[in-house]
Amino acid sequence: MWSARGSAFAVGVGQKLDGRTLSPVPRSDGDIEPSEITDDRLSALDEMEPQGRGFEPPIFESEFTVLRARAVGEGKTHLSLSLKGGGWAFGAIWFRALAPGENELPMPGERLRLLYTPAWNGWKGERRVQVVVEGVVCVSDPSLSGHATCTTY
Repeated sequence: MWSARGSAFAVGVGQKLDGRTLSPVPRSDGDIEPSEITDDRLSALDEMEPQGRGFEPPIFESEFTVLRARAVGEGKTHLSLSLKGGGWAFGAIWFRALAPGENELPMPGERLRLLYTPAWNGWKGERRVQVVVEGVVCVSDPSLSGHATCTTY
């Protein structure tokens, strides 16, 4: 009985979509300047926990320039990034950024408009602000000499 309902549901949804493809819709809590991502600001956000609809941390949107990118982790599916934005440099991690076996990395100089959560990175007794990338809103091609062309993902 369920399979008949499931099939009817799939047919109804297919008719409503009319050939369109469903994809996730990026969610952002706001556009901020990377220079606003400071120790004090992150500490203030920590004090406001729990946050958000389902208590998830805020997701911000900013443009960064890639300084360095390398695949890390088991299977090399995560990206460790060095980013520059608003005159500041940030370490960043992007979990599950690459499919297994994929090796196309962001290039130095490439400008990325990212969705991210600022977070603490504790390593070897030091605590620094880092960017945890949630997704890319668009990529600007550095070969276009500053033109505002970008490809949306």
